[in-house]
Amino acid sequence: MVAVITADLVNSRSIADQGVWIHALEELLGKKNRPGHWEIFRGDSLQLLIEKPERALMEAVKIKSLIKSTGAGKSGKRSTSLDIRMAIGIGDMAYTGAKVTESNGSAFVNAGEQFEELRKGKIKMALRSPWPELDREMNLYFRLAGVIMDNWTSISAKTIHEVLKHPDDKQQDLAKRFGINQNAVSNRLKRAGADEIRELIHRFERRVKEHML
Repeated sequence: MVAVITADLVNSRSIADQGVWIHALEELLGKKNRPGHWEIFRGDSLQLLIEKPERALMEAVKIKSLIKSTGAGKSGKRSTSLDIRMAIGIGDMAYTGAKVTESNGSAFVNAGEQFEELRKGKIKMALRSPWPELDREMNLYFRLAGVIMDNWTSISAKTIHEVLKHPDDKQQDLAKRFGINQNAVSNRLKRAGADEIRELIHRFERRVKEHML
C-alpha cells in the first residue's frame, strides 16, 4: 500500500519568476525522496509517490505551505495568489517505472480520478482511498481546513512550513529563526491555525494506520 499525490499549480502564470517556486519545490522534494518518486511535468504539474500512506497529508501540507509562501506581494501581508491543487490517492502499486509518471496501480488511479474531480470545483485538496468511510471523514476535514490554508498569507505559510520541517522546535527556536520575539511567533501560529493543522495531520496518520491493519 502506497500513497500518490497528483497536483497542479493554481495561478502559476501570476508569478513572473517561475524559477522561484520550481527551485524551492525541487529542493524540498529532492531532500527526502528518491529521484524516481517525484516529478514536475508540463511546467506546473506534480506527481509524488509516498511509501508510507499515513505520511501523505504531512507531505501535502508541506508542499502547500511552501508554494503559498512564494507567491505573495512584497509585503507578504495579503493571501498569495499562487496555490496548489492536490489529490491524495491511496492504494496498491502494480508497476514501478523509471519515472513516477510511468508507474501505475490503484493508488495512481485513485489520485488521478480524484484530481479530475478537484479540477471541476473550488476544493484544493481531497483523498480517495480503498475506504469510502475514511474518504468521507477526511474530505470533510480537508474542506474545513481549506478555509484556513487557502487564505494563508506568505508569512503564515512560511511559519507553518518551518513548524512542519522542525516539529521538535520550541517557540523560542522559531523566534530565533525568524528574528522576532516569542509573542510574535505565538501570534503567527494562531493566525496560521498551526495547532488545528497539526491535529488534523495526526488524525489522518492514525486513521490511515487503523485502516491498514
